[in-house]
Amino acid sequence: MIMKTIILLILGCHLLGCQDAERQNLRGQTPFSPQPTSSGLASAKDEDSTPLDSGTKDIFDNKEVIDRKAALDDFYLLTKVQKYEIEFNPGEYDQLRNQLPTQRCRKNKNDYSYFKVNVKINGIQLKDVGIRKKSYCGSQSQSKPSLKLHLKKYQEDLDYQGLTHLTLNNSRQDPSLVRQCLVYSFIKKTGYPAPRCNFASVTINGINGGIYVNIQPIKRPFLEEQFNHHQGKLFEGVRSDFTNSQINSFEQKSNLFAEDLKPSELIAPTINRDFPTLFSLLSEPDYRKFWAIEALTLHWDGYHRNRNNFYLYQNRLTGRYHFIPWGVDQTLQSPGSARNSGLATWNTSELGRAAFSNADLKKDLLDELQEVTNNFWQADDMIKEIDTMLETISA
Repeated sequence: MIMKTIILLILGCHLLGCQDAERQNLRGQTPFSPQPTSSGLASAKDEDSTPLDSGTKDIFDNKEVIDRKAALDDFYLLTKVQKYEIEFNPGEYDQLRNQLPTQRCRKNKNDYSYFKVNVKINGIQLKDVGIRKKSYCGSQSQSKPSLKLHLKKYQEDLDYQGLTHLTLNNSRQDPSLVRQCLVYSFIKKTGYPAPRCNFASVTINGINGGIYVNIQPIKRPFLEEQFNHHQGKLFEGVRSDFTNSQINSFEQKSNLFAEDLKPSELIAPTINRDFPTLFSLLSEPDYRKFWAIEALTLHWDGYHRNRNNFYLYQNRLTGRYHFIPWGVDQTLQSPGSARNSGLATWNTSELGRAAFSNADLKKDLLDELQEVTNNFWQADDMIKEIDTMLETISA
């Protein structure tokens, strides 16, 4: 009931109610239309008019991608609770769950070590699977740790129905368990990329570990489905931004490039408000929708509000970057809270400040917010999804 009430509150009084005053200031402005850069590159709005420019369609065999998509759709079907039975060697689960980050809320990839376990997923036995703890901040837990499973860590040919990586979130910051799947479902309905999501019942050495949220990792299958290739540069943003002081916290996730690579080319055009250059490097239509999605879902712990919980992928065919949402377990909180006090809180990131500094681009963002709300925000359907999820995890 609390979640239903929150959704109805958001629908009635969230950012759209704050837009009227903003729009009064922008009335009569012309749409933002940057000119070609000196290098001859046209603006993103001209050449990149459809979201998620994916390039050619023949990079991967279509049947392979279609078959994999069907398998993923089935595995992450919202009405399913997948069964994970994880068997640790004596004492090793305690070692895993008691590991702590070197610095709270600062990611260090060496903080958590992998352990070798045997896992049954829906009765199918998988031996010598790599598993480690996940989360460095609010979701960090020693009693119910979030988990990452790497099936190829110790066996190169191991997979589960084509999946080689699995993510189990403890949902510590969302006791209802439904926010993540609800918001990712909404994002996908807008046509923007988001991971699949459902639930998992987990046992540890035969002891009930509770219900986890089963999230599709941002790995090769996700990238191939969204971009028709996976060879672009992929970064995870954790307290990261396009400034000299915060660029180093981007973590390179692709093993196809040097480990210390950063999206540094976005710093200068962001700081200098050089929008023609910026949108020759960043997909503008996708950015507008990404901003609207974070604002509408009150994703205060995402990029624009907290410089956190997002991926950045550079399409190798177009050279443009795309944001990918992540870590949405604290979305849809009361719009009256201090963290969600109107549009002013959604331009605190460097790119957000840059966008709001240009009246035309700011108007485009507000227009995108209105369009996403009008076309995709259906409170009744979302409430039905909540009911379905609650019935699924309580069965």
